[in-house]
Amino acid sequence: MENQEKQLQIKLEKVRLLEEKLRLKTGLPHLYGLKDYPWQKDYKAAKFIKKRLLCAANQIGKSTAQIIDRIDIATRPELWPKLWPSQFEVNAHTKPYSWYLYPNQDTVTDEIENKWIPYYLPTGEFKDHPIYGWKIVRKNKAIKHIEFNSGYRIYFKTYNQDVHDLQSGTVFAIDCDEELPEHLLSELQARLFATDGYFSMAFTATLGQDFWKRVIEGVRAGEEQPWADAWKIQISMFDCLKYADGTLSTWTVPRINQVIANCKSKAEVKRRVFGKFIRDEGLKYEAFDRDKNYKPFPKTKDGKYFKGVPKGWTVYSGVDIGSGGKDGHPSAYSFIMVSPDMTKLRWFRGRRLDGIKTTAGKTYQYYKKSRRKLNVVKQAYDHACADFGTIAGTGDTWEKAKKDHTLGEFALNTAFQMGMLIIYYDPEDPDDEAIKLVDELESLGNNTDKKHAKDDFIDSARYTVTQIPIDWDEIFNGEPPAPSPESAEPGTKERERPNDYFRDREEERREQESVQEEIDEWAAMY
Repeated sequence: MENQEKQLQIKLEKVRLLEEKLRLKTGLPHLYGLKDYPWQKDYKAAKFIKKRLLCAANQIGKSTAQIIDRIDIATRPELWPKLWPSQFEVNAHTKPYSWYLYPNQDTVTDEIENKWIPYYLPTGEFKDHPIYGWKIVRKNKAIKHIEFNSGYRIYFKTYNQDVHDLQSGTVFAIDCDEELPEHLLSELQARLFATDGYFSMAFTATLGQDFWKRVIEGVRAGEEQPWADAWKIQISMFDCLKYADGTLSTWTVPRINQVIANCKSKAEVKRRVFGKFIRDEGLKYEAFDRDKNYKPFPKTKDGKYFKGVPKGWTVYSGVDIGSGGKDGHPSAYSFIMVSPDMTKLRWFRGRRLDGIKTTAGKTYQYYKKSRRKLNVVKQAYDHACADFGTIAGTGDTWEKAKKDHTLGEFALNTAFQMGMLIIYYDPEDPDDEAIKLVDELESLGNNTDKKHAKDDFIDSARYTVTQIPIDWDEIFNGEPPAPSPESAEPGTKERERPNDYFRDREEERREQESVQEEIDEWAAMY
């Protein structure tokens, strides 16, 4: 009998613990309702680091990690003096408040009503708890902030607000959902100066902005690394196969492979599945394909890269004169060689003078050093800088660049689409400049404000291509010109079958881009 009573007591205790677990799981979902992936756990553990950046694939819980961590901080007053010691030394009764930014007000409403309230915020008996309790504060029906019974407040702002609306106020922390436009960053950072506050951003890289790309994916040797002190992580769907406790998640390799197969392009796969900085929506140069239009210099029979200009090919160049310096638009120049029958265009040399305060004269000096002994048949410059024309025109022949964007963008897109224009790079040079041009082509959007656009290298290439006497309308609307034997790749003796050149290349590209091969290759990496 005594043994039976003991067993009954054990069962009752188990029931009580299960009920308590269910009560906490239901009432405090931000603490007990969700399993963490390892990277989510690491993100929350890094809450004392001033800058946190979580760049991830779509729909894997990046926003969830940021939201529940903010709710956790808002409902743990014992953490506040440790997070903001300078503020609590002045006033031990400080009540922190933060900003949470979404792209627009509709998103604020949708996220709060369909995510925060049903899935993350305390509920049930904890809705009115003296610490965990909270209420939504609205103004003219629009959600303005969440006020916790702990005294913490989360105010909601948007990216499309006038920048002046973000200039007032001092806050303790700022959280950004999705990629923050670069031009808003300095104003937001200024809001944190007085409190020595915290910045966090959880996003998929849909805008492809150069600053955030450099922060997340790093820079080349010799370049300055922005936000080197930040905690940052880049997450793919393959990082979500298991939870931090070792149990399997709902993500499986077959499920991820199906997502890959449903993506409309390799660029979309890289962004949405692997969390990479790739933008393929609303691109100004959407015809550019890194696999087709970006290749290493061809090799000669002895295995060396051929970086010269073959006999019979001509060279054109273009210069864009920028304001230079750390925050201004840098100067840039490009050299493109063209086959005798103008069926092949090869960008093979150039430079973007990042971080260099360049006058017109200084830009010309850099250009001349790169030009060296090249016989350039036509040189174009941005005639908005009259000084450059005056300085460079002394003993040198220059033309004013054709700056019409419609013409230049059409020419570049046509050349990329038809496979005529290839950007060469040197695999042996870690400081090769060609990747900068590729980065601009893969990130410049149709609606990017020219003042904030990273397109200086593109402009130099655009000025170069529009000098080449090619009838782009004829090429775009008709059959591409067949290359002559003299148009073989520089450094090779290969002869193409003229009438089959473009057809063969397109068939090869499609074959190489077999979806199943890509799936097998990516899956094997993880």
